[in-house]
Amino acid sequence: MNRLFYFVNYEGRKDRSETLSSARTVPTQDFRNAIFTYQRKDGSIGQLNANDIKTLDPNGIGVNPAVVALLKTYPLPNSPPRR
Repeated sequence: MNRLFYFVNYEGRKDRSETLSSARTVPTQDFRNAIFTYQRKDGSIGQLNANDIKTLDPNGIGVNPAVVALLKTYPLPNSPPRR
């Protein structure tokens, strides 16, 4: 009797390449510390800290400490902020 047997084996490997880079946006140091920068109508730059936000909040709640703690878990930026 004539019989034919096939034995096949395949091993594949995929390595991620380090050549691909991407820019990520992370909170600035001020943002991580609940200091917010904004542009006023006259074009000047203003800043609000946690006390200012609490004053402006109608309910007087202000900044949530849990959110500030979460923001501090992000890495620090390594390039200057764009304006």
